[in-house]
Amino acid sequence: MNINEAWNSTCKIVLGGEIGELDQYKNYLLKHVEAPESRKSCLSGKEVFTSSDRYAKNSKFISSDEASSYLAKSQNTKLGLDKISDIDSIIGAFKEQFAYSGNIILGNSGNIARSHRCINVFFAQDANGLSDSKFAAYSSTGRFADYCFGSYFLGEDSHLIKVMHAFRAKRSFECTRIFDSSDSYFCANLEGCQHCIFSFNQRNKLHLIGNVQLGKEAYQKKKEELLAQIRDELTAKKNIAGIIELLGKGEYLPAPAPSALYHEGKQKYYPSAAKPGKELEESFSSTTGLLFGKALSSLADYENWLLQNVRPNILAKSALSGKPVFASPTLFYKSLQNSLLLLSEAMEKGKESISEKELAELSLQNAAKALSKIAFSSPEVFWGESAGMEECVNYGYSQNCFRSSTCYWSKNCAYNNWTRDDESCFGTDLVFYSKFCLKCYHSNSLTRCFEVSDSFSSSDCYFCHNVENCQECMFCFNMKSKRYAIGNVEYPKEDYLRIKKLVLHGLVDKLEKTKSIPYDIFNLS
Repeated sequence: MNINEAWNSTCKIVLGGEIGELDQYKNYLLKHVEAPESRKSCLSGKEVFTSSDRYAKNSKFISSDEASSYLAKSQNTKLGLDKISDIDSIIGAFKEQFAYSGNIILGNSGNIARSHRCINVFFAQDANGLSDSKFAAYSSTGRFADYCFGSYFLGEDSHLIKVMHAFRAKRSFECTRIFDSSDSYFCANLEGCQHCIFSFNQRNKLHLIGNVQLGKEAYQKKKEELLAQIRDELTAKKNIAGIIELLGKGEYLPAPAPSALYHEGKQKYYPSAAKPGKELEESFSSTTGLLFGKALSSLADYENWLLQNVRPNILAKSALSGKPVFASPTLFYKSLQNSLLLLSEAMEKGKESISEKELAELSLQNAAKALSKIAFSSPEVFWGESAGMEECVNYGYSQNCFRSSTCYWSKNCAYNNWTRDDESCFGTDLVFYSKFCLKCYHSNSLTRCFEVSDSFSSSDCYFCHNVENCQECMFCFNMKSKRYAIGNVEYPKEDYLRIKKLVLHGLVDKLEKTKSIPYDIFNLS
């Protein structure tokens, strides 16, 4: 089966019939999805796909399959160690050779096109940030996501079309925030539900339309009617007003630019006076002591710096009460920030439903008007047992986390987006199974790392990109299985440690004085 056949199969299962070739729906499926971007390789000029991270404008790129050529070329530059006086001299020596890698495909993967950051993925196109998945297109940021199209922010899902923020969801279309639910259409904030259409803020329900409970036969009859309308609309227009428009009360809500998800560091983002607790302060001091050889204190003083390249929680106001509502930093929640509720408010709204007359007359064309009083959702997820979570959203089985989003099985972390099985991580974005890390991004299994991106199974690395199985490395790009390396060249241990000590002394000095440094992994070139 190829990707187009998988699309046709998914349409049959979800929509009751095929609606045409996958590529005809590219623009529709990409709405509100953080898709990979096209760039040019500095080595070959061929097309390279990267994420929308905050690379400096003049940054250079290569394709991951050009790493060996890049490595051979970069190893020609060897530092004269006696001339190294500080971090500026190192960056000055290497900045012309720094090149970020696109088309990063790792693990056991195959049949992937126009995609980036895929690990153990088969049969995917125009995908970004997927792992352990198969048959996916125009989708972003997911784990164990199979047969998913135009979907974003996923975990353990299958057969989804235009679903945003899902966990263990199956056979669903145009939904957001659906957990442990299946066979859902135009729904939001469902948990443990099956066979629901145009329903919102429900738990453990079956056969709902407009939040109205129906018998199986009545439900099935109305479902077939609505699915026929959906297929006709998509076939004719290659587009449809979806769940984002429905929650926006019928208004078309264009997706913002990905850069809108990042804090610019010009002013404090969080309006409250909340401060990190004692456990976090101790963890931050321990982590910086391990990384820099000298502990830093007063975590809150470094907030703007830590958030520079992290997507912070979206701060919205409840559409009902005006109270603060935090949402995970995604393009679709950014679009919906004026129509979100606190979870407690949303569950109260879920007790309301449309009238019998409105249900009888309900169609795809009048849905926005008919559902306007009940079409609300909440971005908040509080799953399992957690403690000490301050100004966090979307978390479970975590403790002592501060101003972070999507924290699961994590502890003593602050200013992060999406941690899983992490400990003592600060200022990270999409870093899993890691500990004692500062300002790291899109990586797995890191220990004691600072300013590292797109890397795997490495420790004690600083300012590194796309490294794997590396230890004690600095300023290394697109490299595997090295130790005591600077700029992709290995040095004697004693020389490496001497230079490392010099670099770290300069970093700590500037951090203590200004609470920031001018360099990060995205602007070295």
